Amino acid sequence: MIWIDYELCTNCKRCLSCPYGVLEDSNDEVVVANPERCMRCCYCVQVCGVGAIRVDGC
Repeated sequence: MIWIDYELCTNCKRCLSCPYGVLEDSNDEVVVANPERCMRCCYCVQVCGVGAIRVDGC
């Protein structure tokens, strides 16, 4: 499972470069659009500079 803490998120959108297309931009906000695609590679967690993304197992 993947979560975004919108209180921490600065909307930098670095996480949108997820290689599996899990995250998308919707109305100028990052959303978990395709959670079933998440391979728990932890890429999004690593690129988030403020710790706003959590993924089970990362």
